[in-house]
Amino acid sequence: MESSDELNELRHRFKDGQVLGDDNFVSNIQQQSSISKPRNISLQSILEGVCHVLQIEQNEVIAPGKFKKGAFARGIIAVMASQTGAISNESLASLLKRNASTISSLCSRCSARFLKSSDVQILIEKAKAKAIEIEELQA
Repeated sequence: MESSDELNELRHRFKDGQVLGDDNFVSNIQQQSSISKPRNISLQSILEGVCHVLQIEQNEVIAPGKFKKGAFARGIIAVMASQTGAISNESLASLLKRNASTISSLCSRCSARFLKSSDVQILIEKAKAKAIEIEELQA
């Protein structure tokens, strides 16, 4: 099995695409399947990266209501934040002006849905690259 096949298999088996276990188990799985530890990216850089890629203003993302484009952006941000493993739901809820349980539900729904769409995966990768670029410029 190639490492990309292994990664897809792991993601398929875990609802949100994350491997769960103690540090030794996760490290072993990462080494076996060439999965690198997610890079820490600040929440603000994720927000800016997503807004840039989706061509949406930050105030549209944090605005109250369920506007389609803003809700989609929040979903992408939630998935990216979840993938870093370093950003709490409380921090994300504070930035997006939502409560933590809403953010938790958003992460679960969007992770499952977005993993099935190659188009959304491409958007996430573009937003991640932009967020990393923003981080590097601020360093």
